[in-house]
Amino acid sequence: MMEICSICGKSVAPGNGQFVNRVPDFDTVEERKNAGRPHPEGDYICPECDERQEEEEGLEDKVCDVCGKQVQNEDYETEDLLIEYIVEGQKPRPEERGLRLG
Repeated sequence: MMEICSICGKSVAPGNGQFVNRVPDFDTVEERKNAGRPHPEGDYICPECDERQEEEEGLEDKVCDVCGKQVQNEDYETEDLLIEYIVEGQKPRPEERGLRLG
């Protein structure tokens, strides 16, 4: 396992400050090569590249797997939070009130 970022090649190994916030890159080396990753042997994405990648992808409208409604996922970190609110009927905390169903 290569503890480098598959995008920028920086080390995300323990002790360099990038370890805690690194994100596993679940694509295979072949998939990373096909996607044009500069360091396809890297098994992680560093926090800076992950943030940049999210910004480049922009906000995407998504469809809830449970109810089929459009969901704008702009203020949520995980889809699990969406499931909590839609399925379990929990009220969002003040900092998470960006959920909009269409």
